[in-house]
Amino acid sequence: MGPDLHLHPALERLARAVARQQDAERALVAAALRVSGGARTPVALRALQRCEVLERRSRLHVELARGALARGRATLLDDQRRVPAVFRRVPPRAAAAMEVLGTPSSRDREARPA
Repeated sequence: MGPDLHLHPALERLARAVARQQDAERALVAAALRVSGGARTPVALRALQRCEVLERRSRLHVELARGALARGRATLLDDQRRVPAVFRRVPPRAAAAMEVLGTPSSRDREARPA
């Protein structure tokens, strides 16, 4: 399991929260433009207030999602720091040193039993 699998739910939550916040900001801007354009009716003002509440709520959800992601990442990094150094690095495997002496024909004679 890679670190991205542990953080994947938190990343998805953050992405959804950011998308909802962007939608709420667009709705708030549209409602503010309606009110500033002269539509100061009670319905338009209530819509503006609802949009403000939704935008604040969505901003809070983004902050909470960022905090959860940061805590998950910190936990993962702490777990990685606690792993003993022996397990963190894999030493390079060197081939066994072998020294070959003589010519191929002399090696064959030496290897044969007399």
